Amino acid sequence: MSAVAKFEHDTARPVDGYAALQLHTHAFIFNVTERPDGSTRAIQPQGLFDSQNFATAVYQSELTLRPSQLGYEIEPGRSGAPEIRRYTQEYLDASSPRSRQIREQLEKTGYSGPGAAQIAAHSSRDRKQPLTPEKVLAAHKEMAASFGNQAQQVVAGARARNRQEEQYLQKMTRAKEDVTFARDSMFEQEAVQTSGPSSEMHSGAAWGDFISDIRHEFDQRRQAGQFRSVQGRKHDSSVVSQKYDCIVWRVSGRWNRRWLSMRRGGSSGCSVG
Repeated sequence: MSAVAKFEHDTARPVDGYAALQLHTHAFIFNVTERPDGSTRAIQPQGLFDSQNFATAVYQSELTLRPSQLGYEIEPGRSGAPEIRRYTQEYLDASSPRSRQIREQLEKTGYSGPGAAQIAAHSSRDRKQPLTPEKVLAAHKEMAASFGNQAQQVVAGARARNRQEEQYLQKMTRAKEDVTFARDSMFEQEAVQTSGPSSEMHSGAAWGDFISDIRHEFDQRRQAGQFRSVQGRKHDSSVVSQKYDCIVWRVSGRWNRRWLSMRRGGSSGCSVG
């Protein structure tokens, strides 16, 4: 067991008084571990150094995943770290003076690679400056305004994509519930079923979308073996033989004869597997 202290920062070290936006985390691992008997010992640090690249990959994977779940489009930046898309390179360069400072130091020394970049970062950084959150925010807004407030467009796009994803998930969840309801109610003897997840009749474009979602979910269930094809068998008390039409009928709660007459073409049906 090891103890780790994490400190999350949302800005880089200031350069000429400007602290650029940069989400990162400092993790300090204490040189102590607890043994099963409760005693403590110093740790062997070589394994930690050997796994640095792996830990960085896991961290950057999380930085990619979480904004993506909110609708942001993510792509790898120059260093491989994830960056939010839809910003111009000019804005990114202007708002990243610390990265430029490190690159200039590397060019001056003639070295390259992660180790050299770390040394350049330490040797070129300015002294820490006491900047208030209000001053930092004002500087960010001024920088953003000079490049057309791209962040507003990025956030608006992410929210729109997030809403679309939520609507899609709701549709797929509803389709799963509807097909499950139809499958479970096939054994009932009532001629009309008016209860269930989708007891209302759909119409127009909404009805078309509804049918498409049900068909997609039905096909997936059929491939999974929850429904099976039955050729030339009648529906009686011992055998359940239902067409895909019956799924929609059970879900809608009504017998839409006009729609059914348009759909009746094949001769194969389905039954509960």
